[in-house]
Amino acid sequence: MSVTETIFLVVLACAAGYYFYYKEFKKKDCGCGNGKSCCSKKKK
Repeated sequence: MSVTETIFLVVLACAAGYYFYYKEFKKKDCGCGNGKSCCSKKKK
């Protein structure tokens, strides 16, 4: 396997992992209960 392929696979794996983590986090975000801004689109 070439260096380029290795780097591409690592980046792809990181992107996929981050995407699924973010998806799950957003799903659980509304039930977190640490502030009224949990489900709010406004962060300020």
